[in-house]
Amino acid sequence: MLLAAAGVGNMVLNLFGMGIFYGLNSALETLVSQAYGAKNLELCGLYLQRGRYLLSLAYVPIVGIFLLSHLMLTKLGQNGLVVDNAYQYILVMIPATYLQGLQDLQRKFLTQVGRAHIQMNT
Repeated sequence: MLLAAAGVGNMVLNLFGMGIFYGLNSALETLVSQAYGAKNLELCGLYLQRGRYLLSLAYVPIVGIFLLSHLMLTKLGQNGLVVDNAYQYILVMIPATYLQGLQDLQRKFLTQVGRAHIQMNT
């Protein structure tokens, strides 16, 4: 049951959290690479800050989805014990999902400005 709960919890976190964050962060790749190619470093930094802001804004409804996941999974007919354990897992992982989204944003930014090695050195 615990393995099933971890699987269901990860599915919800990845589908409604990380999937959305990765999609939003992908826009940064195009914008930053163009600004960096034009030698406009200030605009690169502005795009990074805007990305952080938009990620934080998007996080609010995503947390709402996570909080409603118990109800959604129950309505989908999942086993009650699995749903309870998956919901506990989701609640614990909510902050980690946000931090992982920020880390992905930073990773994509560093890659586009030619500093991908920095994330490997720390």
